[in-house]
Amino acid sequence: MIRPWHAAAVLVCAASLASGPAASGATAPATFSAASFNLANWGVSDRWSHGKFLENAPKPDTERDAALAILRRINPDILAVQEIIRDRSDRHLEDLKKCLRESRLDYPQSFAIAGYDERIQIALFSRCPMVQKRALNRDTYEITRRVGSGTKARTERMARRVERGFIHATIEVRPGYLVEVFVAHLKSQRAIPEYDDPDEPGQAMIRRREAEILRRHIDARLAENPDANILVLGDLNDSLNSRPLQILAGRASDPVRMYALWLGDYMRDAWTHFHHPAREYTLFDYAIASQGLFNEYSPSRSHVYRERPEDPPALRWDSASDHRPIVATFYAADLSYPEKERLEPSAR
Repeated sequence: MIRPWHAAAVLVCAASLASGPAASGATAPATFSAASFNLANWGVSDRWSHGKFLENAPKPDTERDAALAILRRINPDILAVQEIIRDRSDRHLEDLKKCLRESRLDYPQSFAIAGYDERIQIALFSRCPMVQKRALNRDTYEITRRVGSGTKARTERMARRVERGFIHATIEVRPGYLVEVFVAHLKSQRAIPEYDDPDEPGQAMIRRREAEILRRHIDARLAENPDANILVLGDLNDSLNSRPLQILAGRASDPVRMYALWLGDYMRDAWTHFHHPAREYTLFDYAIASQGLFNEYSPSRSHVYRERPEDPPALRWDSASDHRPIVATFYAADLSYPEKERLEPSAR
């Protein structure tokens, strides 16, 4: 049975999706966009601001306003965010929802979860109905930790929960067309020496184990439905050739492929994170699509955010965060390969 409110929500969402002319002159199917944005500690937290370290300080208004201005510009239909400060009353999450509404970015559907990390959490927002949502935040893995030092040093085997957990939501972007979104924020690059071993730093090991857990959840869905439209969004805190990305993207020999989408800005730069102390630009934020969804991918409408030279400071990426948001756009229809070539001739 389809509830009346749900049917109405799907139709409203479908009506809001973008559409345009196809290459041949015929009307193209509607498209939907999905973005991921690390908001750099939305809430009250210790932070660096204007070259100073501040304890227990709110995110500056200039950063908040810039983040919202950037989101208004990219205007995604589906939005995954990372680094919302956790609070028992969810005040920072509720504040973000309020700010989005006041910025004319109304997302009727939202879902936030918390994992092992007591400081920050992830969330997913959608203009379209979430017909199913799951918090994948109870998974554990075994890891070896060093305890003590010198002659009293010893190792112990322990179970560790995933840092921030994973969101799994099924979104009906138009009647009968479903997309399964996984949101992730893997362990940071911050060192954890007590977990180091001779072959792998502790922080890298934790990211690898988290990626293995997420991939198992994805594989379970693909085993049930190899044609499922699966999209992974998030800050994965590692490079494209790293083990976590290899695990999530998989191999060419896999029964069902996963594809890390090649996104860049209008200057063809693909980096998404700037580490200020090291002056280092890195690709950390990704959209990874299953084989079923990849054929609907619209590279001509997808990008890494970058402001234009004439834009005001409020639209500069570094006015908002140390990350740049990514945007991946897809046709909301199951396309054959010839149809995709017709719609995206430049992607051949």
